[in-house]
Amino acid sequence: MIRKQYSVSVAAGLFLVAMLISAFILPVQAEYTKDIEKRQQEARETISKLEKRRASQIKVYFCAKDLKKGERITAQHLDPLDVYPEEYPGDAANNGIIGQVAQYDINKSALISVRDFGIALTKPQLAALTARDYKGAKGEMAKIVFARNPIAKGAVITAADTGEAFVPTAYKPIDAVPIAGLAQGRKSKYGKPKFQIFLMHELCH
Repeated sequence: MIRKQYSVSVAAGLFLVAMLISAFILPVQAEYTKDIEKRQQEARETISKLEKRRASQIKVYFCAKDLKKGERITAQHLDPLDVYPEEYPGDAANNGIIGQVAQYDINKSALISVRDFGIALTKPQLAALTARDYKGAKGEMAKIVFARNPIAKGAVITAADTGEAFVPTAYKPIDAVPIAGLAQGRKSKYGKPKFQIFLMHELCH
């Protein structure tokens, strides 16, 4: 009789445990599983966005060694860097420039420009180099320097020629001059229209 009562008690206890698992543990486990699946989906979406972002990059080239005016550029002069479209300086040359004769000296570590080979900028390229008004923009900002006046080729850049503005960091050209003092007293390698952003590779002594 006692054994029968014990068996009934054990069965009741097991039933109660099963009910507790069903009522509390299983829903929690299901919610946990749902949360894990959501996080995995978010991770997949993030990876997909990063892959698309990387695929949008454009290759620009810095000069791996000094190139003098009148010399032909070779593959050995090219030091590549991948940049995002919004960082792209509008005048950067691609590897199609190999074999062209330099019209200007290009110093080691300088960004290689199509203008170094006498190639005029197109309207989209000129637009890409024009300073824009980002007043009211949110997020991290970076300083750029722009031409307040048209500057002739070879002219010395003065304080009156330079202005500073802020742009979203992601939209700052990769070779942009960060402070006006770096441009002042230097010569303009190619000449600049008003409001064009100053780039380090177009400054010379």
